[in-house]
Amino acid sequence: MILFDGPIGRVVRLEEPGLQGSVGITQIDDAPIDFLSRKSIITRISVAQQVNAQFLHTFGNDVYIYVFGDRMGSIGLSGISFANDCVQQDIARFKHGSEQILDWYRANRLSERGDPVRVMLGNTAIEGFVTNLTLDVVDPITHLMQWGLTLMAFPD
Repeated sequence: MILFDGPIGRVVRLEEPGLQGSVGITQIDDAPIDFLSRKSIITRISVAQQVNAQFLHTFGNDVYIYVFGDRMGSIGLSGISFANDCVQQDIARFKHGSEQILDWYRANRLSERGDPVRVMLGNTAIEGFVTNLTLDVVDPITHLMQWGLTLMAFPD
């Protein structure tokens, strides 16, 4: 029994109600990254926040702590990009998902956009400035690529 017949590297999105569902934990409000708009999906989000503090150790085992507020945080978004979907026939005529992620980066990077991008982590909004993009090939046979975006976020 053949479930999916076609060239290697194509992907399909099933939308039938009988299939197992999933809940998205992250989205980007005004500049979405999803399969429909970018032939790419977000597979990982990381959030790092840090306090700006100094610890002074003295003789006698006393420790003095000086707190200067919070430091800038970072948001990491990672994902994979596909070459094509099951509908499109000629892979050479259409942009690869990684090209569309590169276009997204160029339009939303700090030096171009100037405004923060709002990333939703569940129901919590975190705003950050797009500062970095990495793209690399995962599988040259299927034309699968992975990418990573870094955003710098103000403290709360």
